[in-house]
Amino acid sequence: MAEGDSLVRIARKLEPAMSGRVLVAASAPNPRSTLRQHARRLEGRLVERIETRGKHLLIHLDDGLSLHSHLGMNGGWRVDDGRGFGKPDRIAWLLLEMGGDAGEGSGASLRVGQFGGTTLRLVRTVELDRDPWQLYVGLLRYAMHTLSFDECNIWQKRWALYAGSLWSAR
Repeated sequence: MAEGDSLVRIARKLEPAMSGRVLVAASAPNPRSTLRQHARRLEGRLVERIETRGKHLLIHLDDGLSLHSHLGMNGGWRVDDGRGFGKPDRIAWLLLEMGGDAGEGSGASLRVGQFGGTTLRLVRTVELDRDPWQLYVGLLRYAMHTLSFDECNIWQKRWALYAGSLWSAR
């Protein structure tokens, strides 16, 4: 499973390959991909930055849209450095061809692919701050943190255990 540290490494690998570059072509060859019908909407957009939030990878685009990815147990992002991805293109959830820098409009193109994972969606960037899953993570952390205080009474601790079990079950 991609944990926080490995996701940061993935983001660091994607940053030079994607940030400041234009998406020249986009496709979702895997029939199970959630972006199969909408991948072409990404073409022509500029990648502004790449961010991680816990186990979520966010690729922010220039027009207020973001790609939200959660890799789950076996997902991953790969950069094609000229030797291929090491996996067939047909199983990719998303294939992106990156153009040169936005200012240039040219330069060497590279390919980036997302394989597997549990979540891949295109969302408005403002919606990410209102994402209920992000809220649950915060509430779960608060509930579990409450248990560590010695000055909490028994009812506060019971509430924290109850609330934590509800949120972790989601």
